Amino acid sequence: MSKEKYITLHWIPAHTGIQDNEIAVSYAKKATTRPNIEKIPKKSFKQLKNAISNVQIQIWQDRWASSTTKNGRHTEKLIPAVSVHTKKFSHFIVQFLSGHGRFPAYYVRFGRSLNIKCPCGAVEDTLHYVVNCPFTEKYAKTK
Repeated sequence: MSKEKYITLHWIPAHTGIQDNEIAVSYAKKATTRPNIEKIPKKSFKQLKNAISNVQIQIWQDRWASSTTKNGRHTEKLIPAVSVHTKKFSHFIVQFLSGHGRFPAYYVRFGRSLNIKCPCGAVEDTLHYVVNCPFTEKYAKTK
C-alpha cells in the first residue's frame, strides 16, 4: 500500500444546496465588502497538513475529555491525552489498553469464562496487571 497522500480539489457550482458550500459562499460575499483584503501568507503542503492535523487532534482531545459515556473510560485512565502517536498502536496494545484483550475479566463479560481472579486474588483485568499485580510489578515499574 502506498504511503503517499493525495488531495483532490473539486469545483462545486454555487447555490446548489450543499450546506457547507453555501456557508463558504456567504463568507466570500462578506469578504468582498471589506475595504482591505488581507493577504494570507503562502503555506507549504506540509504546513497545511500539520495545521489540519493539529485541529483534528484538538477536536479529538476535546471529545475524549468531555465524553460522558462509559466507552473509552478504561483507556483514558492509561492515556489521558490523545496525540498523533496514539493512532500508531498495534492491535495488541489497543486490546490491552481498551480492556478488550485476552484477559479473564473480558471473557467473563461474555460468559466465556467463570474465573475472573488472578492468582494473587484480585480481579484479573488490564489495569490490574499494570497497577496492582505483584506478579507483573517488576515489568510495570521498569524505566
